[in-house]
Amino acid sequence: MPGLPLWLFLLFWPPGRDGWGPGSAEPGPRCWCRSSQIDWSGPFPGPFPGPDMIGQPGLACSRNLRMMVFNGWAIMVANLALFAVLFIVLIRPGQLMGGDTLDRHGRFFSGTAASSVGTAARRFPSPGRISPDGRRVMGFAERLRAELAFDGLPGRAGFAAWDLDEQEPVLVDAERVVHAASTIKVLIMIAALRAVQDGRIELDEYVELPAERVGGFGILRELPSVTRISLRDLITLMIVISDNAATNAVIDAVGFEAIRDCSADLGCTATRVERRLMDPNAHGRNETTALDQARVLDALARGAALPPELTEHALEVLSKQQVRDRLPALLPDGAQCWNKTGELLGLRHDVGLIGADRPRAVVAVLVDELTDERSRTGYRGGPACDAIAALGAAAYRALA
Repeated sequence: MPGLPLWLFLLFWPPGRDGWGPGSAEPGPRCWCRSSQIDWSGPFPGPFPGPDMIGQPGLACSRNLRMMVFNGWAIMVANLALFAVLFIVLIRPGQLMGGDTLDRHGRFFSGTAASSVGTAARRFPSPGRISPDGRRVMGFAERLRAELAFDGLPGRAGFAAWDLDEQEPVLVDAERVVHAASTIKVLIMIAALRAVQDGRIELDEYVELPAERVGGFGILRELPSVTRISLRDLITLMIVISDNAATNAVIDAVGFEAIRDCSADLGCTATRVERRLMDPNAHGRNETTALDQARVLDALARGAALPPELTEHALEVLSKQQVRDRLPALLPDGAQCWNKTGELLGLRHDVGLIGADRPRAVVAVLVDELTDERSRTGYRGGPACDAIAALGAAAYRALA
């Protein structure tokens, strides 16, 4: 800071008999200048003059000088204190660097989860909504942030959620790329229904099934006498019971290029579908992010992905999902969830829409790197499922 040595000199050197400086110096006045005021129009305006002002008119040997020095520092300290208070009050923890409140292992701190709009976005608290009588009403994002907690979750989670009307997202590590597991089937369904929309295939058109069928979840592998099935029924099996053989038949009917184009059109930035499911000879990856999954469901719910009749069909299929141990598990009576789960060893996902008579919020939770015994050795249950269920309930309460 300019002039800092001079100010330290003035503050701590004792005054002599007639001015600043040692009292045993030469006789005569020890003042450097004779004015009793600071000249604010000089080349160094402000309460902190530079060292070149010594001996210039405007800096006086005056009893007021020490008070001026004190006032200058007091103003600076007061401003710093005010800035600190505003920083704490207005800028919430976790909202400065992409909303990722994570420890050095990449896991969530206990307590309120952080939120943000993008990876490098700087967000301030939501202004909420204004009621008809002029009162401020908390919005979905603000209410949800107040409830989010990931206490004791033995893994890494990506989270994305927002109200479909308010469109203010709550994101936690939402752009971390993970194995998509069966959540990718929502995108595949939309790509297939777009092929129906374009006239490339009929919804009730029969699709031939291969003699050898992959394992994992589903029933078609156990029905070798069934050699063909309609696209409508394949989509239902793919979503409702997560049939992998049905999924591969849909992929073959639609094509990877159409799925890739659909993903890009829906705004996905990190989602890739490059291989058939459960195929040991396939190359490539099927991966996604919580944010991409939420974008897909948001587009579907708002009617931006499909025309009205096909949107209704897709939502109806999602509503019949039979795996209900995650997002829908703790929802109250009257609530609905249109969701698709995904699971592998050490991984539990669920993505869905939540509301009552219609979808009102989108929620995507992708959890991997699970270390508990149940998650490492099986495909159902575990603490991540319980945590996802709690997040679904919190999202529904935030809609109130």
